[in-house]
Order: sequence, then C-alpha cells, then structure tokens
Amino acid sequence: NNPLGLQIVEAVTKQNGYDVEVLDLSCWMRREKIKYDINIWTWIESKILENPSIIYGISIMNATFPWAIKIAEIIKKLFPQAIVFVGGSHATALKEKIFEETEAIDYVLPYEGEHTVPNFVSYILDNKEKIPSNVIGRNGMSGKIYMTCEDINLLPKLNYSNYTDLSVLDIEVGRGCAYNCYYCSAAALNGRRVRYKSIDKILEEAEEAYLLLNPQKPVSYTHLRAHET
Repeated sequence: NNPLGLQIVEAVTKQNGYDVEVLDLSCWMRREKIKYDINIWTWIESKILENPSIIYGISIMNATFPWAIKIAEIIKKLFPQAIVFVGGSHATALKEKIFEETEAIDYVLPYEGEHTVPNFVSYILDNKEKIPSNVIGRNGMSGKIYMTCEDINLLPKLNYSNYTDLSVLDIEVGRGCAYNCYYCSAAALNGRRVRYKSIDKILEEAEEAYLLLNPQKPVSYTHLRAHET
C-alpha cells in the first residue's frame, strides 16, 4: 500500500517551504523485483546514495524496527554528518529507549508528525536553540511531549503520483479510537479522541485516487454525494 503517513508528512513539510522526498523502499523493491536475500543491503545502500540529504527520517513499526536500525547505520556510514530521526508507532511507544539499540539514530519524534517534522527541520537547518515539542534528542534534551489534535481537514493535498501502479490507494478518513481494548495500542498511540474528515473531503480525495488509477473512467464525487445513503 501507499505510505499514507509519510505522504502526509511530505505534503506538510513541502507546504512549509522545505525540499523533501519519500524514498519508499518497499515500493521500489516491488517494482525492481528485489529479493529478500543478503544482497538487499547493497541495493538499499545504492538507493540511499542516489538520495543524499542533510536529514533522513525513518518511519518504524514494531516489526520494521530491525530494518530501521540497519538502514540508519547505512545512512551514517555513507553520510556521517547526516541527521537521522525516527517516527511512527514504535517511536511513539518506546521514545528515548530507542537510543539504547543503536548510536545511528539522533532523534526520536513521537506522536503525529504534521507539526513536529517541519518544526524539527527548521530547528536543525536554522540552528535554533530551543528544541521543538515532540522531539527527543540523544543528548537528553526534549521538547514538550504530547499528542497533537489538529483539524485533519486542513491537511494539504497529497501526492499520489508515485503510486499509480497500485491496484488500491489508501486515503485518510479519520484518526483515533474511542475505545481502549486491552489487545490494541491505538488509544495509547493516537489518543481516544476520534477525528474524522468531512464527508465532502473524503469523497473528494477518494475521487482523486480513483481517477489516478482509472483515468478512462471518470466519476464525480458530487454524483456520489447526491446518492449518499
């Protein structure tokens, strides 16, 4: 699937005037038919070399944490002066404990990234003294840590152009969960305040995704809205 969270962070960071690109390794593995064998690390290294940067961010979930560690170490080998930060559900759950696993990660950014990532990029590039909220540094410095609850209807338009070869595109309709099931981490990671996009916003984004995958079969969300039940 398309990495919806990274697409959102990409769009907001660009909106704030920074040059950013999502390097979706899983997507490129599928396109280039890369196998999960010992040669994969050489391939990942080549992809990172093709995309030099001052700051690298890695989104991690529990299952992908070992990959994140290895990728962070590859980045530091290739670009020792680069800043590496991690975000995502695993970063939110463990926070500063992540530093215990590798020295290749410089910062942890827990919770939602729409405000945090642009503020963090500004903090690094503009050499600001005050560390932003929801940023934890390896040196023990951290800003206020809290769950942001912005109006998700105000998020900028996303770029789906890299995912037109997929059969299905994910769009965001809401965040959070009002329940607190013992087997689920949603409430702990995203809060129990549920936030939905408006129906018109959802249908508009669904139409855009549909048209990208089906350019020869146009459909209007206003038509869908009129037939809503």
